[in-house]
Amino acid sequence: MEQVEQVLKGYQDGKVLQLKWIHKPEGTQHDFTVDSIFRSKEKEEVLVQWDGKGIQSGDKGEELVAIPPLGDFKLMNTHVRQQPDQYVSLFFSDPISKSQDLRGLIYLESGEELRLEREGSQVKVYPVNRLQGSQKLVISEVIRNTLDYKLVESYRRDIEFTSIHPDVALIGDGVILPGTD
Repeated sequence: MEQVEQVLKGYQDGKVLQLKWIHKPEGTQHDFTVDSIFRSKEKEEVLVQWDGKGIQSGDKGEELVAIPPLGDFKLMNTHVRQQPDQYVSLFFSDPISKSQDLRGLIYLESGEELRLEREGSQVKVYPVNRLQGSQKLVISEVIRNTLDYKLVESYRRDIEFTSIHPDVALIGDGVILPGTD
């Protein structure tokens, strides 16, 4: 896991930022969060660089991520996960107010029932039943951050849900027969 953590670095104003890692048990998925980003009344930027040489990958690059100023509360990113649980991660520029009930403020236009979990500036949107196909996710501008700022605007995102097909492996020339009593 240490080799994976060496692949990625984050910088703000030339200073190295701390990364927090979550490594999945199967060893093929590694999630990270850039910690302690400085926010001011002005727009800031964070530089994320990666170099896969340490894990025998030729992938190398960088991305400049805009950090909105204080008071500019917005949805920064969305990410869909299909397995093991199906959910959409919503990443906001600020932590969401803990006292605000998000039911009815984040929903699918189709009316599918959702379960919402908030973790700081992230909200995970879980469909109660596994979905398939394109859905329109709506995020209301009424949502507030911990400083009581409302979202700058409402958001509508097209989300693509896919079904997970079970893995079946037939070895050799086997035959499947019904059981007998």
